[in-house]
Formats: sequence, structure tokens, C-alpha cells
Amino acid sequence: SPASSQLLAAALLDVARLHLRFGRPTKAEPFYREALQVQEASNAVGIELGITLNQLATACASTGRTDEALGLVERSIQLRRDSMGPDHPQVATGLHGLAALQMNLELYDEADAALETAWRILARSLGPHNPHTIQFVMERGMVRLAQGRASQGLEHLRKAESLAASALPPDHPLRQQIDATIKSGLEVQRRLGS
Repeated sequence: SPASSQLLAAALLDVARLHLRFGRPTKAEPFYREALQVQEASNAVGIELGITLNQLATACASTGRTDEALGLVERSIQLRRDSMGPDHPQVATGLHGLAALQMNLELYDEADAALETAWRILARSLGPHNPHTIQFVMERGMVRLAQGRASQGLEHLRKAESLAASALPPDHPLRQQIDATIKSGLEVQRRLGS
């Protein structure tokens, strides 16, 4: 029955998450794969399946299978687009996960493109002053810094700083993170001489 399939998938996912949380991705992976099979057999779509795909991707990436992880995240994003529409914040969340994986692989241009798309989605759906939208602006700055494009990175970070100053209290953790990242960016710029 659909209800028992949902319960089984939830139990498998709980076990998988525990293994992953305690640094055992190879033990987590079979549980994620079985939960995915149960969800697919019960015709689950949308966010539930997308989350399982993302978590399986995390396990795969942790064991060095990054190509498989990228494919799983891309499939998750497509599911989100198909079930919720291309401008849903969950699509942006999926793109954020893709960008993080691409950053780890030093695919900076691809990560920047994914973050830009995610930022545009959130700016339209949640507004430019939402903390998640501001975070994506900051992360685009971080990508640019990683690329050695310090002046462009600092430009994004200053934009994030301005948005955060007008929307968030001074003690908000995101503002503190932006300030620390700007300091790092200035040091990178100083070292590069740009």
C-alpha cells in the first residue's frame, strides 16, 4: 500500500541519514538506494524524491564518485522543476546543492552559473532582501574569489553586505559571515595585487 511504502522509505532514510551523519557514507548508500527504489516503485515524485536523490548524491560524493553525484543532483533539480515549476524556491535549493558540489570539484564557472540562476529564482520568489537570496549573492562572491577574480568577488560581497545591512539586524550570523568573507577577499585581492 502507498502508506506502508512511505513508512518503509522513511525508515530507510532515517537509517541512511544516521550513517551519513556519523561519517559512514558507504554504509548509508545502500539504505538511500533502497529508499529510492521504494519511492520510485510507489510513483513518488517531486520534493520527496528530490531530497532522497540529493542525499544519495552526498553519499556518492563522500566516497569519490562525483560524476554519479552530479547526475543525481541534476536529476533532483529536474524533478523539482517538473513538479513545482522552474521558479520555485526548491529549484533554487537544488541548484545551490549543485553549485556546492561543483565548487568542491573546482568547476567554478559552472558553480557561478548555478548560483546565478538560483539567485534569480529567489530574488523573484522571495525578494532580494531574503537571507537566502543574500546568501547566494555572497556565495557568488566566494566563487569569484576562488577563481582568482578578487575585484568581481568583492563586488558581489559588497552587494551582499548592502542588502544584509538594509534587511538584517547587526548581530545576524549572515552579516557576520559576509564581513569575514569580505576581509578574506581583501586579503586575496592584496596578494593578487589586483
